[in-house]
Amino acid sequence: MAGWIDGTYVVNAIGQIQAYRLGLVSTQSGAFTDTAALTQYEAGARGIVASVLVFAGYSPPSTLTGTEDCAGLLQRILFAVMIREVYLLRPGIAMPNTTAAAIGIAQSDLESIKTKSLPVPGLTPSAIGAVGGVQFSPAQAFQPFRGLWGTNF
Repeated sequence: MAGWIDGTYVVNAIGQIQAYRLGLVSTQSGAFTDTAALTQYEAGARGIVASVLVFAGYSPPSTLTGTEDCAGLLQRILFAVMIREVYLLRPGIAMPNTTAAAIGIAQSDLESIKTKSLPVPGLTPSAIGAVGGVQFSPAQAFQPFRGLWGTNF
């Protein structure tokens, strides 16, 4: 798996027939392969989730095998971002209400990561690397303020 989720994850989440109707797997029953559309949508959604992680000070993992502490949360959020976009871009296929509810919960979790009210298990945020983070050296922290005429305060 090159990204964070694959066709097996999608089929387990929404079923093979629906995944096939959305163009994410190759067949509606039996053995299947991931499609180019799945790869494209997964990469786009991963970019969004990774951007939020960076904003919050985390270093996004390049891959997820499913065994990492953060895998379940990040895969669920990525899937929600991806599947919402897929349903919006595939006219004529209605999104089930239960899928919409699950997407709303995952998007709320994504916002909570962004605002740092939901920590990502297994990842350690960098206060300096997050948006708004600063770093001072001891020398910078104790320099006196110089006024307009060169006097120290």
